Amino acid sequence: MAILGFNYDKLNVEKHEHDVKKGGEFKIKYNMAIKGMNDFDLRLPNKEKALKFNFEFSIAYDPKIGALNIGGNLIYSETEDKIKEIKKHWEKNKDVSNELKASLLNVIFKRSNIKALLFYRINSVINISYKINIFSDIIYLL
Repeated sequence: MAILGFNYDKLNVEKHEHDVKKGGEFKIKYNMAIKGMNDFDLRLPNKEKALKFNFEFSIAYDPKIGALNIGGNLIYSETEDKIKEIKKHWEKNKDVSNELKASLLNVIFKRSNIKALLFYRINSVINISYKINIFSDIIYLL
């Protein structure tokens, strides 16, 4: 298995007004899903096969101080036989095998979680009128 590419095509962050006291109960809920799959042409002379997986990653906070949604895709390369097996499983179940799903979601979680933290950090450092400073709100609540 090889991840050849990882791209973001959607980033949506919302900040909501909240009335939460310091030290109150606070939960963070993560959700990740593979939303689609299709063939991807690598345009290489060796005719290696690849698949493009579309994904969504979201973080919701309770109390509802905000939300983050990231959408994107990753390019996955594998042997031709394995690609056929993955496509067959997808056509039948509209999902991938548990083993492949664990590998893909692990990559999605790592990259998207880092992107979310960087986004929050950048916005908490830059003092601009439209900033969304959820990260500092989380620190305040803890």
